[in-house]
Amino acid sequence: MKKKMIIVIILVLAIAAVTLFMCFRNNNRKENTVKEPGIVVREYNYSLDDSLVKEIPITDKTQEKALKKIRNEINLKDLPDSNLAISSDIVVEYNDNSKLIIQNSITDYCYYTTNEFSGLINMPAGLLELVSDILK
Repeated sequence: MKKKMIIVIILVLAIAAVTLFMCFRNNNRKENTVKEPGIVVREYNYSLDDSLVKEIPITDKTQEKALKKIRNEINLKDLPDSNLAISSDIVVEYNDNSKLIIQNSITDYCYYTTNEFSGLINMPAGLLELVSDILK
């Protein structure tokens, strides 16, 4: 009788431990994801027919924070003296209608557009690396 009771208690404790583990594991995963993505990265096949190749909503909080930091650090006072036309190979679109437009072959400049500004800017530090990681 005592052996059966000990086995039942051990089984109940094991089930409770597994349940708690699963709850904490799922909570940690949810904390690192965004409920409603506010940023979308789109890759186009501009050289052929301008068709959409990939559309990736940013759901990872660290990627979202990094993209927001890059946009917030854009310096509109130090604009390049260039008249390059940028094709839309990659577009990072924010939920406030601002966009960063990148052409694959150009690494020094990108096109930035908001409700108040539209023009060529110097490539923000870290943008190319982050976008290429996202599009992998």
